Formats: sequence, structure tokens, C-alpha cells
Amino acid sequence: MLLRAYVAMPETPPRWHSNDRRIALELYRRGIPVDVIETALVLGSARRLSRDPQRSVSPIRCLAYFLPVIEEVIADPPPRGYIQYLELTRVRPAQKTR
Repeated sequence: MLLRAYVAMPETPPRWHSNDRRIALELYRRGIPVDVIETALVLGSARRLSRDPQRSVSPIRCLAYFLPVIEEVIADPPPRGYIQYLELTRVRPAQKTR
């Protein structure tokens, strides 16, 4: 479920890799709720999508990209309404060819 959500995010790889699975397993072992991780995916993706288009950034290659945002959400959760707003207006699952 988590890995499926990760690869559905914009600008992520079309498939997850073994390192992503290892990170997801570690998050599970730490007891981090899936909703916290999903919130971090949306928040991190929204920030990335709102960057200056003239600024080039490397592609997201691993779930590890979102680890700092996961820690941020744990420490200071954003309002639920804000995340719902981002989901509706900024972050939609990517259309990827498999």
C-alpha cells in the first residue's frame, strides 16, 4: 500500500525498488502510521511541484527523499484541511507508463 502510494506521486519512479521496500519496512518497524507517511508524500510532492520551473532539480529516485518530510510531519503535523486542499488542487497521482 505504501509503496503503491509512493510510486503514484508525481515525479517519482514508475516502480519501487528494493531500497524503497527496505525503507518502507523500517518505517513500519518504527510504528509510523501510514496516514503520517501519506501526508508527507503529499506535502513533499506539493513543495516540489510549486518550485520555480526554471530551477532544475534531480528526479526523485527513492522513498528516502521523503524521510525528512515524514519526520517533519511527526514533529509538527499540518492541518488536515491543508493536506486535503493540496490533494485536490496540487498533487494528483501521476499518469505514468509502465
